[in-house]
Amino acid sequence: MDRAELEAKQKSLIAESQQVQKALDTLNGSMGKSPSMSDVKAHEALTQARKDTQKELIQVERELSDLTAKGTF
Repeated sequence: MDRAELEAKQKSLIAESQQVQKALDTLNGSMGKSPSMSDVKAHEALTQARKDTQKELIQVERELSDLTAKGTF
């Protein structure tokens, strides 16, 4: 991938991460003391999505950093 593709992917991942976090915050605010099984499963899925997105974002940022270190702008 070239720099432009990596930067576009980075922007997309940041937006996705923000959406997942917003959904997680909303779910956390509505669950209460005894959440339903569907709430628990949704929470687990959103938490995993957040982890996956962050992991992918870190990889893209490393690739961008490598390009910068190599002088490839």
